[in-house]
Amino acid sequence: MKIDLRKAYDVVNWEICGALTGYRFPKSSIPLVITCVSSPYFTIKVNGEGHGIFAGKRGLRQGDPMSPLLFVLVMEYLSRVLKCMGDVPNFNFHSMCKHLKLTHLIFADDLMILCRGDAGSVTRVMEALTHFSEVTGLVANVEKSNLFVPGIDDGTQGQLLEITGFTLGQLPIRYLGLPLSSKKWTRVDCQQLMMKITNQTNTRYSKLLSYDARIQVVTAVLFSIHSFWWSVFILPKSILMEVDKICKNYIWGSNEEKRKVLLVAWRKFVVQKSSEG
Repeated sequence: MKIDLRKAYDVVNWEICGALTGYRFPKSSIPLVITCVSSPYFTIKVNGEGHGIFAGKRGLRQGDPMSPLLFVLVMEYLSRVLKCMGDVPNFNFHSMCKHLKLTHLIFADDLMILCRGDAGSVTRVMEALTHFSEVTGLVANVEKSNLFVPGIDDGTQGQLLEITGFTLGQLPIRYLGLPLSSKKWTRVDCQQLMMKITNQTNTRYSKLLSYDARIQVVTAVLFSIHSFWWSVFILPKSILMEVDKICKNYIWGSNEEKRKVLLVAWRKFVVQKSSEG
């Protein structure tokens, strides 16, 4: 299940700060945190001028340096709830996650829950989410949440959709900026990576940079994009060679209209960091 939390920062229940005691925060710091959370005042701007002041009732102030930390504590509560759910007898782990006893993945408010595709396991998941919603005020956005059920008959699939109320999702999907698929990536599937790298080199500003600046773009931007994908997927060898080609052509200023002679062999330019590369 890929779950979207509705207005994650705006609807957090302030009473979740009581969980700080369970997290064993120092008793002297808990009142300070609660004061920071419960003391904001807001005004409404009409034609650029503020009118009226009213106190907030719930939520966390986006942009406040403390908001991300508080939100992590809220999601930590969900992690503990889902971990306890894994100990319930009639909950079954996903077949690929049983060894690790993995039930979920969370990055900020991007939430994925993994379990076996049976009514008992999915019901336990929904009970955990309902409890989390009652305590924190965060509710799953049914319209934007998806259920992925490959290899399950239509009858069971309909039953699971009825239990969750989510819509049926189709792979590939995007998670943390990466397309996720159940199959090995082919050259066609990697076109998004190639477009990302090509777009960085085709801007008017990037074409006017010096050699040194282009080297910095390659090492700091293009290779980081490539490494991010490579850390998740096994990329085809032809894609790796194409990325190298794009990078070296960009450094020397070559393009489809104008070809330039490479002044240094690429194998000498790209060396391991252990060799001071």
